[in-house]
Amino acid sequence: MNDEIEWVSDESDYVSDDEVASLQPEIPSILWKVIQKSAERDFDGNVLNAYISFVLMCRNIKRDVDHQKIMSNVRRYQEGSDAMGFKEALLKAVNKRKHLIHQKVEELDESEEDE
Repeated sequence: MNDEIEWVSDESDYVSDDEVASLQPEIPSILWKVIQKSAERDFDGNVLNAYISFVLMCRNIKRDVDHQKIMSNVRRYQEGSDAMGFKEALLKAVNKRKHLIHQKVEELDESEEDE
């Protein structure tokens, strides 16, 4: 797969801001690096608790309504007339739904401020 993807803009793309998601080079052991960093940052170095947290997060993400919206876009791009690969479809879906992603994170920040 080509690491530098050129996008053709269509009416469904947002053009209101400059932030655009991009595919980063794959790191074969990224899963374990994420767990290691999470353990250091959030679990006083306990990698077992970090792993459990990661597995639970992966399980819960499948049930998240907003994640499901993004993934429905991914499937539509994969099955469409252009038939994109998963990574390319994910990138396009994230760029299409970036405002939703930002909104959900901002709502989380606002709820934490209210507490």
